[in-house]
Parts: sequence; C-alpha cells; structure tokens
Amino acid sequence: MPKFYTFFCFVLLVSIPGANAVTKIWVGSDGDVWNTPASWSPAGVPTSADDVVFTGFAGTVILSNSPTVQSLNMINGSDVVFAGNAPARRITINCVSCSSGVEGSSVASFSGTSGANACDLYFSGSPIFTVDGTLTFTGGGNSDLLVANATVTVNGSLQFSGTGASRLICSNGLTYVNGEIVYTGGGATSGETPSNLFINGNAFFELAKNGGSVPNASWASSSTLRITGMIDDDPSFTNGAVLGNLFWSSPGQTAPAKPDVNLTFYQVDIFDTGASEVQVASTNANQTRTWTINGDYTQSGGTVNMSSGNNGIGRINFKGGNFFANMILTETGNGKGIVEFSGTQPQIAYFATVNNTIDVVVNTGDKVLLNTLLTINPGASFTLTSGSFVTSMQNLLTISAGATVIGGSVSSCVIGPMRKIGNTAITFPIGKGTTYAPLSITAPAAVTDTFTAEYFDAPYSNTADFLPPLVRVSHLEHWQLSGSAGAGPVQVGLHWLSGPASGINDLGSLTAAYFDGTDWMDIGGSASGTVTTGSVQSGAVATFNRFTFGAKLLSANPLPIELKTFDVFPLRHEVELRWSTAQEKNNAFFVIERGTDGINFAEIGQTAGAGTSVSEQRYSFMDRHPAAGPNYYRLRQVDVDGQLSYSPIRLVSMGGAPRFLLFPSPVSDVLHIQGRDALEYPATWQVFDAGGRLVATGTLGAEAQNWELPVGEWPEGTYLLRVDMGTETVTERFVKRGE
Repeated sequence: MPKFYTFFCFVLLVSIPGANAVTKIWVGSDGDVWNTPASWSPAGVPTSADDVVFTGFAGTVILSNSPTVQSLNMINGSDVVFAGNAPARRITINCVSCSSGVEGSSVASFSGTSGANACDLYFSGSPIFTVDGTLTFTGGGNSDLLVANATVTVNGSLQFSGTGASRLICSNGLTYVNGEIVYTGGGATSGETPSNLFINGNAFFELAKNGGSVPNASWASSSTLRITGMIDDDPSFTNGAVLGNLFWSSPGQTAPAKPDVNLTFYQVDIFDTGASEVQVASTNANQTRTWTINGDYTQSGGTVNMSSGNNGIGRINFKGGNFFANMILTETGNGKGIVEFSGTQPQIAYFATVNNTIDVVVNTGDKVLLNTLLTINPGASFTLTSGSFVTSMQNLLTISAGATVIGGSVSSCVIGPMRKIGNTAITFPIGKGTTYAPLSITAPAAVTDTFTAEYFDAPYSNTADFLPPLVRVSHLEHWQLSGSAGAGPVQVGLHWLSGPASGINDLGSLTAAYFDGTDWMDIGGSASGTVTTGSVQSGAVATFNRFTFGAKLLSANPLPIELKTFDVFPLRHEVELRWSTAQEKNNAFFVIERGTDGINFAEIGQTAGAGTSVSEQRYSFMDRHPAAGPNYYRLRQVDVDGQLSYSPIRLVSMGGAPRFLLFPSPVSDVLHIQGRDALEYPATWQVFDAGGRLVATGTLGAEAQNWELPVGEWPEGTYLLRVDMGTETVTERFVKRGE
C-alpha cells in the first residue's frame, strides 16, 4: 500500500508567460520547510518562473507561505505530503501551457490540520496537470483542488478524505477522469457541469463516505458511480442527470436513500443496502420519479422501494436486456411502483420478491421472456401495450384477486400460460406466434377460484371423436383452460380476430366445443360479432380441459382440413415449404401465400389437393424468389364448392451472413457445424432426409459456437439440418456420400 502524507496548503497553478524557467529539485529532509534555500538544488527557494521536481522523496514538506511555481512534478516513486503551518496555504502553478503531474509510481498529499489551516492546489491560467499516480486532499481543513482554466487529467486516483471539507472545484477548467475519483471523507464536488467534468469510459466516481453529492458531469455509458459508504446521509443527485453504471453496496446503511429525482443509467447493480433501502420516489407528493435503465438491471442484494408515500409513483423504464431482481422489490406508501419493459430487443425478466402495488407494463419493440414466477398483487395492474410476454408453467404469470389486466392485441399479448385468481370476470390476453386469440370467463363464485389459460395455434391431438350435434371441430387451433378444485361454474368465451384464418363463415351454426377426455361435445352458447371478428360463449361449465370451435352444419364453418404439419425451410436463396394432412374432404387445391408484414399476403403459387382422403397426404412447394428480410407464409385451402380456410402463419428471415456453416459437404464421416455467433441459449436440431422423414434430433449447447455431428452410418443422399433457437429457425442443406 502507498504511504499517504498530509499537505496543509493550497496548490495554485497560474501562468506567467515568457519567464525563463529553472528546474529546482528538492533535496531536503522529512519535515523541512519549503522556504529553506539549502533544501533545493541548485540552492535557492523556487520562484514563479521555476519548474519544481520531487524525485524519489518520501516525507513531509512544510509550507510556511504559499509558493508560486511554473510546474510541479512528483516522479520516481515519490511519496510527498505538503502540509501548511498557518491558515490558507497553497501551491500556485503559474504557466500558460506547461505540464505538471504525479507520475504513476508516485503519491502526493495535501493536508490541512483544521478550520482555516487548509492546503490547496489551485489551477488558474491554462496549465496541464496529469495524475497518473495518486493525488490526495485530506486532513481536518478544507483542502481543495481548484481547476480554474487548467486542464486536469486523472488517469490514476484522485482522493478526498479526512474530517474537513476537502473537495474538487471544477470552475472554468476542464477535468477528464480516466481512472477514479474517490471520496472517503471531505466535502462535495462543486462548480461542475457536463461541459467541464468528464467521467470517461471505464472510469469510476466513488462515494465511500456518508453523504456527499453525485457530480453533474458528462458520464460515459461505461463509467461507474459507486455508492459504498452511505450510513444515514444519502447522496444527492441532479434531476435529469444521465449517468453511466450505478453500483450500490453500502452494508452499513441504516437509513433510506432518497434520490427522488429522474435519473438515467446504463446498467444498475444493487448489491447491498444494509438494513435499509434505496427509494425511487419518496418525499414529493403526487410526483412520478423515473429511473431509465439502458443496460441490465441486477439486484443481487438489498431492497429497492419504488414509492414510499405521498401518492408518489416510482417508475423503472427498463430498456436493457436482463432485468434480474433477485431480492425485494417493494412499494410501501400510498402510491405505486411501475416496472416498464420498453426495449427494442428480447428482454429477460426475473422477479424474486415483489411486494404490494407494483405494476408491470409491456411496451417493448420485441418480446419479454419471463424467467421466474411473477404475481401481480392486489391493486396492481399488468398492461400490454406493445410486444409479447412469453411465459411457461415454470415461469408463470399470475393475476391476483384485486389486480387488473389492461390491453391485449395482435401486437401485444401473452404467449404461454397465464393464471387468474379471484371472483371477477377476465379476458385472458393470450396468443401464439402471430395469432391473438383471447379466452374469457365470466365471474367465478369464490375469491379463491383459480383458472389457468393457454392458447395453441395447432389442433388438439384428437379431432376425430365428437358427439352430435357436432359435425367437426377446429383442425387449426384450440385452448386449454384448467381450474382449481371446485372452481366454477363459468361461461367460457373463445375469440377470433380473423374468421377466414379460423375457418369461420357462419355464426348461426358455430358453437363452443369441450373435450371431456374421450370425445368433443357441444357446450352450447352463442356467437357474436361478425365472421371476421367475434366470439362464441359457452353455457355454464364446471369441468375444464381443452376447448375449441365446433361446427353443427356440414355446409358451414369448415374449420380447416386436418393439417398435420406445416414447416418452412429457409435455404441460401430459396424457401422450401412442406406440409401434410391427416385427412381431407372435398379439398380442391392449396394456394400458397406470402407477405412481408404478417398481415397482407399475396399468392405465389398453387398445389392440387387430394380431394377426399382418410390417409396422410404430403405436399411441398419451393419459393424461388423470397423477399429480403422477414417472409410470412400461409396456406389457403379451397374446397370444391369454393369454401376456404387458412393455415397458421410461418415466418423465416432471409439475407445476411449464414447463421450456421456446414462442412465438409459432401461429408462422409463427421459433419462440422460452425455458428456465426455463440448461442445464448440451447437450441434443438433436427435432420430430415430428402423424403421429409426425421432422421435424427438433438441439442446444440449454449455458449458454444462449434459442434460435430457423426453421419458415417447414414445412407447417401441430401439432408436438411433444421435448428430451432426459439425466436429464429434456420435450415441448411448438406450431402452425405459413401466412405
């Protein structure tokens, strides 16, 4: 550890152009006085025209007055303490453009004993001062570093400590921080603006003290503000400040931190708040305070209180990739908290403990992937504005009794299961892929009744067994609705936003169908709306399983043919479509349609159907000229009488460098798979032969970029490798030859 010495003085840098400089080297001993002529070589006290050098000296230099020099340099491992023996001591550097500083292996300290006995370093004029080592202002006095018209660059460490009010004063000059500024004591930075104090990339500003202020500086996104010393006096922030990263670790904290202003960070890491918390909104009544976070949010320790009272609203506007709240996220006042996901790329959401009234808002340009259980508490809301919210049974979204759901649309829905508790009606805003297909229930009887709903854009595994008056059930889609023991009875509503896509063309003969484990049965109810957009609501049901649309007339509501599979395979410059049907009735032909927005489609080809068939039929089509970027495909099936229905929509993206390279091809033994980038999550793969038959399947591990696939025992021929990464599917062709 370096040895720190105390300066009881001011250091002032002033420029006197045109002076003839003499280099004065300190040769005195520990405790000698600056004004001793014999302490210098050549002998004589330095003047304002001289360059002063401390080389390899360790000890204290007493300032009996306030000297002025042209430059001041500490080199070769010097460890110098400048100390004043009277009030208001300072060193003044007086030069227009000459350079001074503390070398990387050296330490300089300025120390004042108490009160007015300060020791300062002042810069006026336009000198250049560089701190590559350590520069400290300490003691009981107010020892300051005044950057006035100078340019100060901190590559090493600038420290303020002691019981006095030592501080950095940024008036008029320029200060660039590439290393660190640390307050373990002292006062607070003053005179700073974003145009004179620059906390550059990977630099740190640390408040390792109780209290203090966060400078209103220009912060690089990769710079870091560290709050490590708070006890019961929270640091002050400037409203609207745009900072770099925030790292909060104050294990001795006993009182809440109340910034209570709007702040923008790149990344936030809440590590330790001691026995207390950090508050986003606190003292100002009826005010909204927002933290905008452009990078990751990590709360691995401590407590974050979104709003502590006075009807305030604390809001986290999260634009980054990973929201990881592994500790307590709460709201304790009569206001509320809001966590809004507003990124443009996929975002991951993890919540450990969410207390009281905290709303969750999905307002993203892509999707939010829930990576934990999330419960919306009574009085809080879950809002869908833009983008999807992806769940699973392991990562389930639950709406408590007394909580509300707002929104839901084609552009914003829950993909996966969703649970609701309570005795109020709800429309589950659920869908899958590009389909929005809500399911609604009327109000249950008990506040403890629990229902879980999920939509599937594929038929249930059994569509052949149904009881009169049903003549068919949907071969396109279905819902699963489960209830807790004793829940119900309720009426179930199935909604459609595109009648043609759901195979609906007659409301009078449409009904809701329920699968009892053996057969589909008509559960009554009536349809409303139009064949384009509407819903059908069942009669009261008290048992729950699978639900879908049912038809009661052979001549209406074709509820498409039983499409068994429909896959698209993006090749280098083409897209291959493959589909199969389990059975067909009066199927004249398929129209292949393509679009670039998932809404508007145009015909690109036709394929004849099999008419009437009870055996599996396979079809394929090659799109020779797909569009650059996203391509949406669907099948329009046309019966001999002109009735039509639509398949689910499939999406592929074309253009850019290949996601995977396969080599060698032809291959005889081991196929090498090289990813363009490392996988963030595991991906599943399948290999199909030229006839569309599945040959092999497996998993590509996460955080890897190269894999090997043994193919030596496979027959010769052409194969397709399909890799499903969840949000993207890629297909590449390769050829197997003999040994």
